[in-house]
Parts: sequence; C-alpha cells; structure tokens
Amino acid sequence: QKPPLIYWLICSAYELFGINLFAARLVSVLCGAGLAVVASKLCRELWNRDGTLAGLLALSAVGVAIEARRAMLDLPMGFLSALAVLIGLRFSRTRSAATAIAAGVALAAGVLMKGPVAILFVATAAIAGQIAFRGRPRFGPEPRAWPRLLVATAVFLGLVLPWPISMAMTWPQLGDVLAEQSEARQFTFIRLGAIGPVIG
Repeated sequence: QKPPLIYWLICSAYELFGINLFAARLVSVLCGAGLAVVASKLCRELWNRDGTLAGLLALSAVGVAIEARRAMLDLPMGFLSALAVLIGLRFSRTRSAATAIAAGVALAAGVLMKGPVAILFVATAAIAGQIAFRGRPRFGPEPRAWPRLLVATAVFLGLVLPWPISMAMTWPQLGDVLAEQSEARQFTFIRLGAIGPVIG
C-alpha cells in the first residue's frame, strides 16, 4: 500500500545495527539533519549568504524535532523533495547533465518514499521560483537544457515505475486500495477551510 524505500532503508539499518529503536529511527534522524543542511545550502544558493541560520531554524522546527524521532514517511520525503529542489536550482544555473540526472534521482527517491505527493512539493517550489526569480539571468530552463531534462525525466521514470507496475501485476487489488485511499483523503473535494493553510 506504500512505496518501499523507507522500509528498505529501515531494514538495511536493522541489518547493520540490529532490530532496535536506534536502527528504526536512524533514517528519520539522518533525514532531519539532511533537511537542515539542504535549508542552509538553499539559502546560500538563492541569496549568497551564510545559510547557518536557515539550517538551524530547520533543525529546531517543532515538526522536524518530532518527526526525526519517529520512523515515519513525512520527514524523509520532505528531505528528498527539498534535495531535489536544491539540485534543480543548481541545474538552472549550471545546465549540467549530471546535475539534471541527480535532481531526477532525488525526486524519484522522494516518490519511492511516499508517493506522487513529492512531485507536488517540488513542482510548487519550481513554480514559486519561476515567479520570484523570473528577472534573474539563467534561471529556469532554456531551449538547450531540454535534452538534459528529458534524460533526467527518463531516469526518474525508470526508477519510479517498476514498483507500481510490479505491484499492479502481482496484487490485483492495488487499484481498489488506491481509490479507497484517495477517497479517504478527499483529493477530489475542495474544502474552503483548507485554502488558508494551503496558501500559507
């Protein structure tokens, strides 16, 4: 019912450190620290300033402090989505094929952590970046960058698609379960009370 990456990582930690709470929480703790590093580097990339304060603010946020102690999907997916945004920002400046592929790999890892919601977070950041920095030179894709973006997209799809395809082939009830989860989360129902928090 869930993408497999978090379970693979926790099982790997069990293999290395034994089955205990330390091993179960290790992935989330490392992702919390990684999120602080990414916040720091994003600050440096965007504003050419020391990003230490941004990293410390991310590390001390209540959500990060709580989620880093739980073996859950949200913080690792948040870290991987933020990492994809950081690498994508670097690609917008360097136009490097390796950087484009690295962004695709990071986004694929986020999707394999918690599903397509990772794409939503990264797309939101990309749209916000296009709006906020549209006057900056070399921000956003240019015609020469599209072949590299296509390669990165192929890498992303090559990493992401095997899991849902294999699940659909071996587990016929997958479509029903996904439909139930979609209904439970009310993706198709617009709630006016949620507009404020979403915009925030």
